[in-house]
Amino acid sequence: MAYRAGFVYVLSNPAMPGLVKVGYTDLLPENRARKLRSTGVPLHFTVEHRMLTSHPQAVERAAHRILRGVRVSEQREFFATEVPVAVNAVRQAVAEQDGIEGWQTDEPVRLDHGDRIALSLRAGQMFAVLPYRPTSETQPPLDLWQAHGDGDVLELMAEGDPRSVSGFSLMDPDGDEDPVPYLNREEDAVNGWLIGKERLDPGQRLLWLDGQCNKPATLIGWFEFHAFGQVVCRTWNPQLTDEGWPVLLNQFDIEPTPTMAAVLHGSCRLPRPELSESARVQALGSAEYGTRPQTAAHWLTQLQSRGR
Repeated sequence: MAYRAGFVYVLSNPAMPGLVKVGYTDLLPENRARKLRSTGVPLHFTVEHRMLTSHPQAVERAAHRILRGVRVSEQREFFATEVPVAVNAVRQAVAEQDGIEGWQTDEPVRLDHGDRIALSLRAGQMFAVLPYRPTSETQPPLDLWQAHGDGDVLELMAEGDPRSVSGFSLMDPDGDEDPVPYLNREEDAVNGWLIGKERLDPGQRLLWLDGQCNKPATLIGWFEFHAFGQVVCRTWNPQLTDEGWPVLLNQFDIEPTPTMAAVLHGSCRLPRPELSESARVQALGSAEYGTRPQTAAHWLTQLQSRGR
């Protein structure tokens, strides 16, 4: 299964005061806004808000459900409300659909070259990076990460070339550069603050845990990389240290619950991923990282120029 991200957007139009449009697109929201311009609409639509999501259709449906009391018509995606109300509905819908509850599976989510996934985080959730074991011996997690703010996003991107991925904490070349600083071609839609940038190798797994729930005692999501992974964490509401710096993804200070600790302990005994021969060679070999930086359009393909 291939994973691609799309946009859910909020549009307004000066010719339609008091109305907003909430929808989704596999392209850029600007493309959708231009397509909506017709001889029956005297003015251009404005993109008021956009959110990248792994489940654009489900997020759209959830946002429409939240706003159903102000929907103008069941056959139209227009709502009689203010922009901030629509934006909050989209954010709530993304938290529902891209949160850990939406990614719980019996088997790990497999990421191959070209896959793009966005996870919506809650403060206090943790991630464990599990190593690829060439033998049957158990090994502890390679790293632990922590979500510090509700609504932060963790982007998982699978890439075939190790030179294209880099990690901040690993001091790789290009490790502190934002791969997608803007969400449109005009470069005036600024992306969220970059508070984490790490890389994973083929065969490594990312275990996502949330112990702040009643039933079950721990929510679990897990992802398995069959290509090199570029992991990026973003926030739109940075939590600050006493010195005034944004708290980073790899600043880990929570105490795992007993159930979370038991899950981490058991994860060390999971069977190895069944990698292809080429991926297994890459996982066990040496590689250069970050020496071939990619354009933003490489990571967010919607930014690529498109013909008429």
